[in-house]
Amino acid sequence: MEIHPRRATNHCRAPGRPGIRARPLKIPAYDYWLFDSRRLGLMHFTDDGVPLGTEIIEDPSAVVQHSYLRDTAWHHAVPYADYVAGAGLGPVTKIHEAREALGHRLRELRRDASLNGKQLAEAVGWPPSKVSKIELGKQTPSEGDIQAWAACCQAGDQTPSLIAALRNLETQYADWRRQLRDGTKLRQQALAEVDATTRVIRAFKPAWIPGLLQTPEYARCRLAEVVDLYGVTNDIDAGVQARMERQAALYQQGRQFHFLITEAPLRYGTAPRDVMAGQIDRLVSVSTLKSVRLGVVPFGVRLPVSPIHGFWLFDDRIVMVETFAAEMRLTQPEELRLYRNVFDRLATMARYGPDARRLLTAALDEVAAPSSNPPGNRRNSAQFHQPCSATSLRSLAVHPLRTRGIPMTSCTYCPDDGANVCVRVVASNSGPDHPVLAHRACAEQRGIPVLYELLHRPAAPECVR
Repeated sequence: MEIHPRRATNHCRAPGRPGIRARPLKIPAYDYWLFDSRRLGLMHFTDDGVPLGTEIIEDPSAVVQHSYLRDTAWHHAVPYADYVAGAGLGPVTKIHEAREALGHRLRELRRDASLNGKQLAEAVGWPPSKVSKIELGKQTPSEGDIQAWAACCQAGDQTPSLIAALRNLETQYADWRRQLRDGTKLRQQALAEVDATTRVIRAFKPAWIPGLLQTPEYARCRLAEVVDLYGVTNDIDAGVQARMERQAALYQQGRQFHFLITEAPLRYGTAPRDVMAGQIDRLVSVSTLKSVRLGVVPFGVRLPVSPIHGFWLFDDRIVMVETFAAEMRLTQPEELRLYRNVFDRLATMARYGPDARRLLTAALDEVAAPSSNPPGNRRNSAQFHQPCSATSLRSLAVHPLRTRGIPMTSCTYCPDDGANVCVRVVASNSGPDHPVLAHRACAEQRGIPVLYELLHRPAAPECVR
């Protein structure tokens, strides 16, 4: 178990149970761990909260004392979900509150009709647990459920208002199965309506290419994944066509688009090589549009914010967050400010214009090169260059590699199904900033050994000049 009394929320976490929040207690002002109630780990921090290390204590009396404090905290704790709901934290909390408010209204209708939960369930043909879950906000009713509920309670005049509350809830949190139950085309058309009412669209995508920039082939891969994952209606052709029609907004006057992607989707194996090559080429082209600002966050930069998930910003009035389970639409001012701040911070680390196109073309060269290794398996696109022959690579494994006097500790090759060869060169550098020449690959080292992986095709000139 892990105890955190020094943190502002006084969280305690235990395996197999949700987080809990301890009420103010007479417990030590430091964090600690208990390991099987046999060892104690005291956590030490600087005044700024930077971890200094953990002190392991096996003294039985200290372990017993801290076990008692743990049990006391556990006794007074509340479930973390209840704590979040009570504190009004986060978008999920607001959605949960809206669901609970709808359930409360339905419960009042039932009570006004002098029905208990079992009677209502029998009248509409539901299991009794469904009535309880809806009233407690643990299950979202459908429009049909609300209509049946209101009719059973002789409150048909309340139906429009209740359905309006449900639809407002669904715009905040809409699970994918519900959104896609009629196929992917309607989803794209709904997004087009949001696009049409927005002047400035910002999007951050750490793992996918934004839909407004996708080629038909890449879009087909993404929608096929969606259909397979959620088991929804297969209308991929119609969905792809609708997504392509949305892209007309890129060429409309008075519209502005700011897209941020990381280098990852350029190299992830989420589409065949030829599809990725076409998609990257499309990004190079669209980056020259006056209405589009395309930023690429490269590998290796220090990020001011962790790219936990992607999101869309529509005119600073709606934030659209997509998770595996659902889509959330956030409209609270504090939520909008938070996501705009995250976007702006990530944008400072992105490459734009010619610099972005250099990253894109480097990824395109890697993807377009024939190889049995999928994109992303190589360390750095700058280390991949012209082809060389398997014969010359074998020579490299035997003869010293000419590197302008810089010693190479090893140089080996690995045949790859007879068509490709992987050369691994480990270079040790005795000083900083010395160039290393290995098959026209020139890089700077910072005084530490570096592993270079070079993938080449056969039938070409000698690899080292």
